[in-house]
Amino acid sequence: MTDFSQSDWRENDVDNTGIAPNGLQGGDAPSKVAPTVRAIRGALKRNYVRQNAIYTTSGGTNVYNLTYEVSPAAYVKGEVYRFYAHANNTGAAVININGLGNKAIVSQHGSALTANQIAVLRVIEAVYDGAQFVLIGNEIQDPKFSGTMALTGSFNVNSGGSTLVIQRNNANSVDIEAFLTANSATKHSLDLNKYGGAVTIGGFTAWHAGNDGAGSGSDMDLLDGQHGAFYQNASNINAGTLADARLPTTMAGKTFSSAITGTTAVFTGNEIEIQGTTPRLKLTDTQSGQADITLYADGGTFYVLADRDSSGAWETPHPLALASSTNTAQIFGFDVWTTANFDPNTKLNTSGNQTMSGTLTATDIITSNDLRVDGDSISIRGATNRHLWFQTSAGVNRGLLYHDNGASSLNLNLYNTSGSLVRSASFRESDGRFYVNGFFESTGNLKIGSATYQDDGNVYMPWAGDWLSNVLNVKIDGNGRSYPRRVGGSDINFNWSGQGGQPSWLWGGNDGTNMYVYNPSNFNVNWATGASNADTVDGLHGSAFAQLYYGTNQTETNFPVGHIIGCYVNSSYVNMNQTIAPRIGTANDYYIGGAGALLTGVWRARGVAGEGRNLAQRVS
Repeated sequence: MTDFSQSDWRENDVDNTGIAPNGLQGGDAPSKVAPTVRAIRGALKRNYVRQNAIYTTSGGTNVYNLTYEVSPAAYVKGEVYRFYAHANNTGAAVININGLGNKAIVSQHGSALTANQIAVLRVIEAVYDGAQFVLIGNEIQDPKFSGTMALTGSFNVNSGGSTLVIQRNNANSVDIEAFLTANSATKHSLDLNKYGGAVTIGGFTAWHAGNDGAGSGSDMDLLDGQHGAFYQNASNINAGTLADARLPTTMAGKTFSSAITGTTAVFTGNEIEIQGTTPRLKLTDTQSGQADITLYADGGTFYVLADRDSSGAWETPHPLALASSTNTAQIFGFDVWTTANFDPNTKLNTSGNQTMSGTLTATDIITSNDLRVDGDSISIRGATNRHLWFQTSAGVNRGLLYHDNGASSLNLNLYNTSGSLVRSASFRESDGRFYVNGFFESTGNLKIGSATYQDDGNVYMPWAGDWLSNVLNVKIDGNGRSYPRRVGGSDINFNWSGQGGQPSWLWGGNDGTNMYVYNPSNFNVNWATGASNADTVDGLHGSAFAQLYYGTNQTETNFPVGHIIGCYVNSSYVNMNQTIAPRIGTANDYYIGGAGALLTGVWRARGVAGEGRNLAQRVS
């Protein structure tokens, strides 16, 4: 059951000798005829339904699924399919025949489809080119033409209720007409004559370089009925603003009777003169809430006036007044000192309370009354040490606050009634320390960092998180007993209670001050050493015998010499008497290998204790 596109269908009749039903061979049994005939009919029918628009596609947007009763064996180059489309396309589209896979559908020019090139229930004809399906001759959207298209009649385009017609109206001219389809009597037309005669638009002559000029009926050399010379005459200008380029560079002896408005005025001379009674120059600040300033001359006095509320009136006192007749000046109503009314070589002597605003800069300020500064700071400037002295009325020094420029320190000195230094304190920049030459006393608590020193002598210690009195009360019981502490360790209890056996460590020392712990096993008793074998068994010292560990610590790593343990072997057994390195593995096992803590001393393998296990003995 193969199709015409398969290789077992041959063009030469004599070549169709395949095995039935895909051909007949000489000598085939009669039973082979019926299957062969059925195969031929099936192939003819399949070819018929593919060559003709019998089936309608299905699928989603821009996907066209074509499903035949019998699927083609494969896509074959050159094979044509015809079918009805189930929907318009909205863009690039694909086709899938009986699940053989999506293949792009492209226009005859090989480009992806644009919207509506496939229309619903239109017959679609496409050929497979070996990679994609190409539409054949039924493009209804965005068709493309090449070469010359000859029209023997008219060319009509209808869209959205409008019609465009291109047609010959006689042997020599072509009409292009546009009109509403429902009202063809009202047309907008363009008539073109092939001999270059009159071109009409809607029946009116179109003027161009070939038919204008005198006698043509066209007044295109006029603007609103006026020749160009009318507009070249500046006297005819009656509205608008002239461009800067149209103004003359210089204008001598001109008088302007109204306000002159501009952005910037540049004067190349050395004088601007304003003539008139009380001449003035006003500076208007267009920013919201800003004062307007006027430069004003009146009777030999020059003023700077301010209109702060834009009311049109100048407020007083005026910012500046310069009187030429008296050579005096005032700023906001106050006299300005000059060499004419003030001797700068004398000091400013005032009596009573004086108030000064702004910054006061002076070499010496001497006052018999209080000096009060309502500002934020007093600055003492100088290249060397800067001093603030406190003296008696007789000039005897009693106190000094000064900054030592070289040592970068702030110092406080106290002097006795004779002016001799008796106490000093210094706050240093280098280490941040505060030094006091004498006692430091506080009637309240003293806080240093997180520590607090109370006036009753108690101290809060941040490292202990408690007061010193509480810490001492814990360390000293009701009988006045204190607990010694081990260096770097905890409290030590000396119990009056006899104990059996031998301790692992004993306290001792050599200088009566420093105490240490000693291992009794290292002791050497002189009498026992000279008493034959008192410290040996059959001439062997205790170190020659294996020792046992009696402890219960699961993480113990220091076992006595001779102690034997079993170890888990990760890979292979260790040879007898070979040095090994046991480690703590789990809470119930030791490992040879791994990352646990190593056991102290030298260990050797002493045989196998079972599957995956070695015995290990500490030898030193």
